[in-house]
Amino acid sequence: MGVDLWGRPLRTELGGDVTALAFAPDGATLAVADTTHDVQLWDVAAGRRAGRPLTGLDAGVGRLAWSGDGRLLAASVWWDGEIEVWDVAAGVSTGRRPAAPLRERWPAGGELMCPVEAMAFDAGGALRVALQPTPDYGTLEDEDDPFTRPPEDELWLGDWYGGDAFEVLRPAGEVAAFGTGGRLLAARDPEGGMRLWDTAARQTLARWADEPLRNLTAVALAPDGRVAACRSSGGGVLLWEPLRFETPGPAHAAAFSPDGALLALGCPGGVVGLLDTATGRAVGAPLAVPTRGAPCVAFSPDGRFLAAGGSAVVPLYPDEPPAGGDAVVLWTLPPAGDR
Repeated sequence: MGVDLWGRPLRTELGGDVTALAFAPDGATLAVADTTHDVQLWDVAAGRRAGRPLTGLDAGVGRLAWSGDGRLLAASVWWDGEIEVWDVAAGVSTGRRPAAPLRERWPAGGELMCPVEAMAFDAGGALRVALQPTPDYGTLEDEDDPFTRPPEDELWLGDWYGGDAFEVLRPAGEVAAFGTGGRLLAARDPEGGMRLWDTAARQTLARWADEPLRNLTAVALAPDGRVAACRSSGGGVLLWEPLRFETPGPAHAAAFSPDGALLALGCPGGVVGLLDTATGRAVGAPLAVPTRGAPCVAFSPDGRFLAAGGSAVVPLYPDEPPAGGDAVVLWTLPPAGDR
C-alpha cells in the first residue's frame, strides 16, 4: 500500500498514558490527552508540542472535540460527565459553565455519574452531548433497587451549556458517536443491532438488526452516514451497509477517513488495522504502536495523516489507570489512487 512512518513517535513528556486524540479542523494541530489530566497540543508538521498543556480537569480525559472554527477544544472525563472547554489560542479555560446545574436537568433522579458517550460542537457553536445514565454504585445503598437505577435503554441528549432539561433518546444504549456536527447519532440498540438517529427530530433514520450485537466496544460514523461497530468478543467489524469483515483483533477504537474510504481500527497489543470500506480487505500490513493497549485512532481532516497511540479502553473503575502508553505515532497516507 504505501503507509510511511515519518519521524519518531511523539511522546507526551509528562509521564501519562495517552487516552484520546483529535485533529483540529485545519489538520495542523493534534490534541493529545493523557492520564495527567492535561491536554497537549502538537504541531503536526514540526512534530513538536505547540504551547503549554491545557489544564483544569481533575480526572482522566475520555473524549475530545474541536469547534468547527478550531478556536475551542472540549474534553470530557471518563466517569462523571465533567467537561472543560478551552480557548486554544489563549491556552486558558473559557470559564463557561452550564446555565443550570446538571442534576437539575437530568430526566431522572438518583445518584448518577452520567459519563459522556459522545460530544460534538454544532454549526452554531453549541456543544451537543449524549450522556449515558449510570448508577454511582459508591453511593447507592441497594444497587438492585429499581427506584435508584436509571433505565439501561436510553441516552440523554442536550446542549451542554444550556439550561433546558436533557431529552431522552430511547431505545439507545452505550457506545455512541455523533456525526455532522451533532445532527446524526449512531448508538447501540439495546434490543440488538444499531440505530442511526436524527437528533433534532428524535427519529430513527435507519436500524440494522440482522445480527445481534453483544460486547460492543466502539462505533464510528462516516460522513455519508455509514456506521461501523466493533466487537470485543468474536472479533470483526460490522459495516452497514452491507459488509462484514475480519480485523487484526478485537477492536476498541474506530475512525473513518474523511472520504469514508478507509476505516482505522485500534486493536490490543498496539495494533492498528486499515480496512478498505468498499471491499472489506485490509490495506497493507497492520501498523504498530508502542502501547500495551488498543490505541486511540484519528484521521486528519484532509486525510493525509493517521494518528494512533495510548489506550481507547475505559478503565473499569475511576481510579484505575488505562493500559496504554505515552507515545503517539503519525503516519502519512498516500493519495487514494496510490493505495
